[in-house]
Amino acid sequence: MKDSKILKRAKEIIKENPEMFEALVKFEKTGRLPTIEELKKRKQELKKQ
Repeated sequence: MKDSKILKRAKEIIKENPEMFEALVKFEKTGRLPTIEELKKRKQELKKQ
């Protein structure tokens, strides 16, 4: 897959699941993907706002 295809797919995923964007940002900063629990916790925080 070319970079452009990967970016296109990433944009689709982010549109469907905004919390996935958080996961990708966190991965870039820390070098590891967040766990499912961390994502669920983040989703709860977003709902409260």
